[in-house]
Amino acid sequence: MKFFIFLFSFIFLSIMLSSCEKVENCNCGEYIGRDYDVDTSISEFAIIVINDCTNNSETFIVDREILNYAEMNDGRFCTGVW
Repeated sequence: MKFFIFLFSFIFLSIMLSSCEKVENCNCGEYIGRDYDVDTSISEFAIIVINDCTNNSETFIVDREILNYAEMNDGRFCTGVW
């Protein structure tokens, strides 16, 4: 009987601890820097970001407001399109 209680407790704790893993946001990454000014007349800029999950780098075309946010937000950049 003690064996079954121990076994049940072990299984229960294993399930509980495995469900507490950190979930990463794969739509975010680390802002590396500007690539080039795409069109300064309308304030479009190309920035390079490295994805948190895949470590792939991607270039995004953004406006000045998003560029400033990425530069001031501890190097974090999130997008719904990755």
